Amino acid sequence: MLYTKLIRSLRVLITVSLLLGLLVACGGEEEYEEYEEPTESMEVEEEEATEEPAEEADSTPLYVHPSGAFGMIYPFGSEPDAENESVALFSGENSMILVAYNEDSGTELNEDTLGDIATIFSDSVLVGSEIIESYEMYTDDATSVGEGYEVAFDYSATESDGTGKAYFTQAGEKLYAVYLLAQDYEAAAEIWAATVSSFTTEPEAQAAAGDEEPAESSNAQPSGEADSGFRPETDGFSFENYGGGGETNLTPTEMQRMFGDDVCANTSGGTCTLTPPARQWMEQINGYMDGGHCEGMAVLSSLMYYGQVDPTNFGGESAHDLSIADEALQREIAYWWTTQSTYPGASIKVNESPTEVINALAESFAQGKDASEWWALGIYKSDFTGGHAITPIGVEDKGDGLYDILVYDNNWPDETRVVEVDTNENTWKYHAATNPNEPSELYDGNAELQNLEVVAISPRLDTQQCQFCASGAESRAGGLAAPAQEFYEIWLEGKGDLLIEDEQGRRIGFVDGKFVSEIPGASGDNMKLFGTDVWDTENEPVYRVPVGVSFQISVDGTKLEEAESSQVTLIGPGYVLYVEDIWLEPGEVDSINVYTDESRHQLTYITDYSESPVMVIGIETDEADYEFLVQATEMIGAADTFDIAVDLAENDFIINTSYNEEPVTFDMWMMRIDDESESIFGYEDLVMEPENTAYLNYLTWEGEGSVMYLDMDYENDGEIDESIELEDTADEYFYDYSGEDSEE
Repeated sequence: MLYTKLIRSLRVLITVSLLLGLLVACGGEEEYEEYEEPTESMEVEEEEATEEPAEEADSTPLYVHPSGAFGMIYPFGSEPDAENESVALFSGENSMILVAYNEDSGTELNEDTLGDIATIFSDSVLVGSEIIESYEMYTDDATSVGEGYEVAFDYSATESDGTGKAYFTQAGEKLYAVYLLAQDYEAAAEIWAATVSSFTTEPEAQAAAGDEEPAESSNAQPSGEADSGFRPETDGFSFENYGGGGETNLTPTEMQRMFGDDVCANTSGGTCTLTPPARQWMEQINGYMDGGHCEGMAVLSSLMYYGQVDPTNFGGESAHDLSIADEALQREIAYWWTTQSTYPGASIKVNESPTEVINALAESFAQGKDASEWWALGIYKSDFTGGHAITPIGVEDKGDGLYDILVYDNNWPDETRVVEVDTNENTWKYHAATNPNEPSELYDGNAELQNLEVVAISPRLDTQQCQFCASGAESRAGGLAAPAQEFYEIWLEGKGDLLIEDEQGRRIGFVDGKFVSEIPGASGDNMKLFGTDVWDTENEPVYRVPVGVSFQISVDGTKLEEAESSQVTLIGPGYVLYVEDIWLEPGEVDSINVYTDESRHQLTYITDYSESPVMVIGIETDEADYEFLVQATEMIGAADTFDIAVDLAENDFIINTSYNEEPVTFDMWMMRIDDESESIFGYEDLVMEPENTAYLNYLTWEGEGSVMYLDMDYENDGEIDESIELEDTADEYFYDYSGEDSEE
């Protein structure tokens, strides 16, 4: 255990005095309980800093530093662990937030000076105080946030390594640095985003006013009424929420608009051709929208009302004038639906209690159309088996602590409906139906469940960070990804259940119908992640497993009443692996073994059927992007298995039959996307004996119509025994890179 020290006069740019008592490990199984006893002089300083009454533990009020230099929310819902004239520290389980500032820098913060400022602050505050030993700050990939810059970094400490974020900003001559250090960035992402969003360098007016009363708790009783002016009959859509009717959702155009050119394998002719992982991610998201477009309609109607999106681009003066038959409008709704699953789109929310939701809405609505923030309201059943997104438009004070949140519900056009809130008990209820054709059903909850939330819309207006692109971990954060901690996203399409088990036997998924989560760092993000309103679909959670973990995926048909086809998709940074057309009988379980590292991605499939599903590996490379598709059309024997892999170091696509006892017949195709075009190679009826390995060097292919050479190792001894010439038969199979495949 390492305790921090008192630091003074650390560099020319920054002068801080630092008193911090904490574990540098920032988490693990140890808790932040053991603190260094302050000296007598420090006790005096700390007493002066904490004259005001402490806030309630469950509140997140505004914190104003005793110096009056800065203010922000309490990041972990409690007062700082330590503070003095230049520094404040907040810590929670597995993470901490530290704020420091200088008095008179004489330096202007901009893109040119950011690197030097970040280094001097970080050397002084983090390394000089022995909080960490070393760090790597990714200032080249800094993001402009408000009046400052947000920077991701990695750090090493005595007991553990971790990831972090830093926010650098300036007011007058003062420079400010806000740091988050975390072992589990995902768990702290929302706290960090809310802290940065709330950070202010102008609390002096409050201090000058001599306000010695404690800051009002955000759970205090709301007062008054607030009306945004939004009216469903003029500002909401005239059509009902929809889904699964063949509508157009995301296309490559929306993907490029959302994430930038990183999702494009090429932009030849001004059109974005998606990379393999981007295309598959788009298809998974579009599949989830079969359950409804409530989130997109809630967000877009607000954006049109507040003047952020022009409805005349879609043929009307307001949202109410528009027709759902317009494909451009369908795509726009899909775009805004998707931003709830991205970063920073989903980074700021209020869900601590129904009272806090009331407070956030009333503050915004009081500003009318000049509101600085706009919100989508999320409601979830108490068991989270259903979720819905609606548009909050007003707050009514009913007296005695009772409030109504007035809403436009996209399941009920032209109506103003009501979410009832009791701030005395911190409970809420709403009568709704996820399907407009079904009888109304009750949604209700309380502060403990945190199943009533408002999610900020303004972060969705920015370019979103692409967690599945091969552009470097330091450029990804929040939402479904975090800097320097990369994840696989694992999706199931179909009605079976998934169970993921690592090499130590730890699991995440469903066991006997109950959800378990035992793999460190893994999570299962259910409907709450997407706000999906599930009509007739049963979407499995999207699982997230840290990159570098080898595991087995079981596709369990125990709960099936009849045979079903499913697809399992794994998307990582710069690659995708998926298995489609998995045919499961009731009670049957098929398995997929997954192995990936920096140079190899491998799938092993185990089935009882003589014909395998289609197995696909897609990759991004500097030269081009590739997708390899294989199907074993004939396998003899029970519990047959085969491997496919991509060796990035040797540029080989590999098929292996080490597990087979009888010959296997394969069909295979390769798609290549370079800077100019897409090309396809296909070969059918490749017969491989047991204990064979076939190597296809994808860089040597000269283009459509050209042969490829398959190097065969017949004994699996590492020696190539024969090189086979394969004729291109791709004209017998057409693969549309928009995501549809068909035979000619």
